[in-house]
Amino acid sequence: MYLDGEFYSLYLRKDIYNIETPLDDLDTQMLFDLVLNPILGIEDLRNDSRIAYSYGQTDLLRIKDRVDKNEFAVGFGLFPATVEQMKSIADESLIMPPKSTYIRPKLPSGLTIYEFES
Repeated sequence: MYLDGEFYSLYLRKDIYNIETPLDDLDTQMLFDLVLNPILGIEDLRNDSRIAYSYGQTDLLRIKDRVDKNEFAVGFGLFPATVEQMKSIADESLIMPPKSTYIRPKLPSGLTIYEFES
């Protein structure tokens, strides 16, 4: 988290957050469930003007710059979702939060397929 000119590491207190589905174990979902929705009142991750997304190798510098320029009050850097997490979420027929699957290189079809084992 970047706030007031300082970077902070946030740690999950496992006694206050239950991981019941693969989606609950995703950093983006935890941020929404514990900070964005209850504290900042953000309900719609796709359309709320108070939230923007950044990605790539210079992500933290971009976040810092936008907060320092007072475009945003706080910024969060998250670990990327793993392939295993994405598979687990897909296997449970769950939907990942917006912008939580930044993948490079972009596939021309926008479709990723993996073999389902039954």
